[in-house]
Amino acid sequence: MSAIILGSGPQALYVLRLLARQGEKVLLVSLDEKIAFHSKYGEKLCVKDPQEFIKKLKLLNRDFNEMHICGGKELQAIVDYGKELSSLYDIYPKPFELIELFAHKDSTYNFFKEIGIKYPRSYEPTTLYENGELPNPILVKWNQDVLHSTSDANFKTKVFNCFSDFQHFYTSVSKNTLQYLIFQDYISGAEDSNISLQLSISSEHVAYLLTRKCRISKNGFGSYVEEFEAPTAFMDSIYRPIVELLKSFNYVGLIEVEFKECDQTGTYFLIEANSRPCGLMSAIGSKYTTPSKLLYGKAEEGERLNTTIKWSSFLRDIQSCMILFTKTKSFKKYFKDNLSIFRSNSTDIFDLKDLKPFFMQVKK
Repeated sequence: MSAIILGSGPQALYVLRLLARQGEKVLLVSLDEKIAFHSKYGEKLCVKDPQEFIKKLKLLNRDFNEMHICGGKELQAIVDYGKELSSLYDIYPKPFELIELFAHKDSTYNFFKEIGIKYPRSYEPTTLYENGELPNPILVKWNQDVLHSTSDANFKTKVFNCFSDFQHFYTSVSKNTLQYLIFQDYISGAEDSNISLQLSISSEHVAYLLTRKCRISKNGFGSYVEEFEAPTAFMDSIYRPIVELLKSFNYVGLIEVEFKECDQTGTYFLIEANSRPCGLMSAIGSKYTTPSKLLYGKAEEGERLNTTIKWSSFLRDIQSCMILFTKTKSFKKYFKDNLSIFRSNSTDIFDLKDLKPFFMQVKK
């Protein structure tokens, strides 16, 4: 077997290690050089121009037959310039039509709306501006990955509690940038209100992991998560309908569906669905005896371990603990939080057999 891995973040690094250790010929191709480029496994290639990136992938078809999408920008490049790659490679996850749909948050919401999954109400930014007031606190985020650099908007999410802040933002960004953003009601929640449902699925098998993000880093990514047992209501109204819906579209491979639990109503609101190995790929990989099967939706129920997963991104989480300490001023909580980092049984980058990516992260 020979496989191309798209992306160079922690999730691409995990898949790179996974396939290379099985003896597969592996090539990592990405639009930038992140942490996975420091791994001792596989070959690496960076092509920074999206259109040249697609041209290169077409040529590589002579030597590789399988492709794993692990990066958001790389997925967007295929959506924008290289849809024909779906006929040249055996691409995972699949089908590509559904992967393309999940690349945009608004179309993702419409897809899951069919089974009654709730999501935050969206607003047209021009309408909000013309009204002169905000109906509720408003959150703005990217509706899709953007391939070109935007000098007027460099953030993951923003929350506006008052109209004047929103007004300043609206008038400071270009119309071109606004078209890539989505404005929604901000859903308030407790510290551990962000929930991730990791699925590996096919017509015959379903593997899953449900976690709460106990700590979130300053850039908005989960730094420490713990597995928890889902309430019956979640399993009946969200988990099972999502599994059946994905099966009806012949979905194969990994998908991460993120929710936020509202602290006022207890309602689970859909935040996004990432149809690729994402940040918690290593977490669900620690839950099953043969993690490589997760890539192909082939993990069986008997391979699920009884271990309760506690996942940490070491360096990111150390920063998160310090930020929390500056807010709480509690040494007891700070000590407890730091202790949980080293009690975690799953990590994203740290690997004793491939240490350079971790040390390069320290250096950075």
